[in-house]
Amino acid sequence: MARRSHRHYLMNIKESRHLQNLPENITVYRAMTETEFASGMFGISWTTDSKIAEFFAFKYRRYGKYQYEPKVIHTLTVPKSQIIACFDRRKESEVIYVNQREAMYKFISTPTN
Repeated sequence: MARRSHRHYLMNIKESRHLQNLPENITVYRAMTETEFASGMFGISWTTDSKIAEFFAFKYRRYGKYQYEPKVIHTLTVPKSQIIACFDRRKESEVIYVNQREAMYKFISTPTN
């Protein structure tokens, strides 16, 4: 699992056990705009349930600038060690995944003032 101190405080006991019981490699899905997909810079909220990703991609009503952008579902297989937390309080099978290379890129590419 990810080496983050105190991450167990993010999850309740049931969620912590669920994370521990996941296989070593996990397929995760993220609904996103085609723009986000093309950028390669993804958000941190993913789901282990493809039906949840389909809902957010094609049924969930967004408001604001992304409302009319075409949506896609991106799928990755990631090691459990890279999952920071697992949440199911909203029945979304959510996992928090931060791609380490992407995070490093974001840090390095931050403009200085």
